[in-house]
Amino acid sequence: METPLSCSSSRPRFRHTRRARLLGTLWAAGAFLFTCVSLGAFPPNPSYTIYGMVRDQVGATLRVDGAVLVLLANGTEVGRTAVRPESLGDLNYELDIRIDQSRPTTRVYSTKALPSHGLYSLYVELNGERFYPIEGKVYAIAESADLRTWTLAAISTLPSAASGAPYYRATASGLLRGYVATAPGASRFYRLTVR
Repeated sequence: METPLSCSSSRPRFRHTRRARLLGTLWAAGAFLFTCVSLGAFPPNPSYTIYGMVRDQVGATLRVDGAVLVLLANGTEVGRTAVRPESLGDLNYELDIRIDQSRPTTRVYSTKALPSHGLYSLYVELNGERFYPIEGKVYAIAESADLRTWTLAAISTLPSAASGAPYYRATASGLLRGYVATAPGASRFYRLTVR
């Protein structure tokens, strides 16, 4: 004769008391607070995406395989992305940048994160060479009264634009103001040429 199988548990049931639940909750909250205080880090800001079009020295869209856009912070690489050989609308690269909140009482959560409002620089790496965005660029400002005939204006980096040269060659990355001498009462149009 077959005997039906039966399942029975010989373990005693444990009852949660209010006190046990309260102690468990307090322990979990204490562990959470201890972890947050001991780490000293703060949650990061959302990442920021930069995108654009990499162009060659004459302004044509770069259409090659193997080009890489590199992100630098304080001269150290913190990110990189491939430059697409085919553009997607008005872009051929996208790069996510991690940003730290830079609170004075916390530490940076990652060495690859930029501080809020931090400075960074970019270069394109192709065939083992680095190409910086404005390396050796030459700037010229031309002026016209009728938008048909243009003449070069002397560029000065000082507000007193009485003296200057017709061209300015960039020697470093950064912001620099350029000034040209103007005649009172005369309407002029100006254009900037970058080579």
